[in-house]
Amino acid sequence: MDKILIFLRSHIVFLIALILVSGFVGGALELRKSLFVGSELTPKTFPPEIISNISPTSESTSSSQVTDSLTITPDSNNTLTPTTDAVLGDSTDNSAVAQDTLPPIPTSPPAPVTFGIDITHSSLSANSVPADNSSKATVNVTLENSSGGPLGGLNVALSTGDGAVNFYPSSASTNSSGHVSFTASSYSSTAEAVNATIKSGGQTYTIPALGTITFQSLGTSSSSSSSVANSNCTSAAGVPNSWYSDVYPNSPTDRSPAQFNVNTGSTVIFSVVIRDCNENPVTQTEKLSFSSGDSNLSISPQVAYTSNGVASFSVSSQNPVTDTITVQDDTSSFTVTDINNSNPTVTFTAASATPLPTSAPTSTPTPSTATPTPISSATGTPTLTPSPTI
Repeated sequence: MDKILIFLRSHIVFLIALILVSGFVGGALELRKSLFVGSELTPKTFPPEIISNISPTSESTSSSQVTDSLTITPDSNNTLTPTTDAVLGDSTDNSAVAQDTLPPIPTSPPAPVTFGIDITHSSLSANSVPADNSSKATVNVTLENSSGGPLGGLNVALSTGDGAVNFYPSSASTNSSGHVSFTASSYSSTAEAVNATIKSGGQTYTIPALGTITFQSLGTSSSSSSSVANSNCTSAAGVPNSWYSDVYPNSPTDRSPAQFNVNTGSTVIFSVVIRDCNENPVTQTEKLSFSSGDSNLSISPQVAYTSNGVASFSVSSQNPVTDTITVQDDTSSFTVTDINNSNPTVTFTAASATPLPTSAPTSTPTPSTATPTPISSATGTPTLTPSPTI
């Protein structure tokens, strides 16, 4: 009998412990569910008495607005929190909500960067040379603002739509007068519209078709060194002839017009080639003299002698002027011109110390690094104590 009671007692204790453990585990699971899972979202509806008390306050509240406001389903992404005013159709509060949530719509595109360039005052001009891809035309660009003021310090690059023209250099900056010059060559004998791309301070502005340049078909050039035979050239071989003699910029291989645009103080070199009717440099020595109407123009030398038909001279000036030089063959008594039958010309322009465009950003000034000198005091001199006033 005692054994039966002991058996029942032990099993009753085990059952009670099992019930307690089950309750504890179940409570823990419910607690975990309430903490981490949450209750299921249910749509919220207004009581009928609230719906029946809603009355339109203005013509802007329609029946469709009331119907749409009956049921509100919470946004799972928490991106919209409806308010009582929005539900009741308050047009003023709705506009405020829209202004807070929608970005403003731009009314017009931002103004393009122009660096203050005015097209009517700016220009691009060029002379015409043969389309042999070696003859170089001089291309002059001038950039000015709407008041006709020059825009200096702007980096300019030239190009054409078909890429048939080669420009040298690839880019250059305008001087204080707003001028910059290039040379160009091409095989194309058509009129090419030249585009000018301007850069400064990380900004870019392109002027389409700022000007045109035309390269002449081969055989129609007015150049004095043209391959077209001169019907008036009847001189014997080796005899100097003015039609086929030329003055070139830099060297005899640079068969460009002898026209320069440089800063004051620059030295410009010209080369002279004296040829006969067969376009061959003459071997006899010719005396050449160089002169200008400007007494301040430095010409060196003023007299030169050819060697195998070639001689050279240089000019420089400290004044911002345009000088025309006369090259005279004193031995054969004729004037030597460039390939466009023009006297060589140099335009000297005063260089600007700070060539900045009107609207280009300026650099940040460099702070001074000077170290202040400390004021030294006498060493070993005791400080005097003022005597008390009696």
